[in-house]
Amino acid sequence: PKARSWAGALGLMQIMPATADRLGLPRDKIHDPESNIAAAAKYLGQLEAKFSDIPSRYEKMNFVLGSYNGGYHHIRDAMALTEKYGGNPHSWADVSQYVLKLSNPQFYRDPVVKHGYMRGTETEDYVRKIRQRWDSYKGVKSPRTGYSNMIPQKAKKHKKKYDV
Repeated sequence: PKARSWAGALGLMQIMPATADRLGLPRDKIHDPESNIAAAAKYLGQLEAKFSDIPSRYEKMNFVLGSYNGGYHHIRDAMALTEKYGGNPHSWADVSQYVLKLSNPQFYRDPVVKHGYMRGTETEDYVRKIRQRWDSYKGVKSPRTGYSNMIPQKAKKHKKKYDV
């Protein structure tokens, strides 16, 4: 709950203070786990709505995750570059290549880029790792390792006295 990233993101869900302000999360509540998670869920919903132009739910979630980590405007810049250079701006596989290129002056100074430089390696890595983790939670073999976590798809829930 007291986590702080190198960039200044705070709490369990690593929310930037300015984002917390826009979400209505008071600064004195930013380290409160419940408040931090609720604000992050609200923010994810807002990001999802901003990508209504992406028809595939799977692809849309990649863009939402990328935006959560690297910023919505940087992802839109990468989409513009992808389109300019003949890629599919609704495919994360295509767009993530330009997310990576936004640390290169040739690309972040391109006229279609409105929000400049970004550390794209971190964002591309974040989306890839979240997707790998999600697949492992589902018991799906990872394309990279070929292993699954062997967790059953449907586990029985046992009510415990401390469950609410």
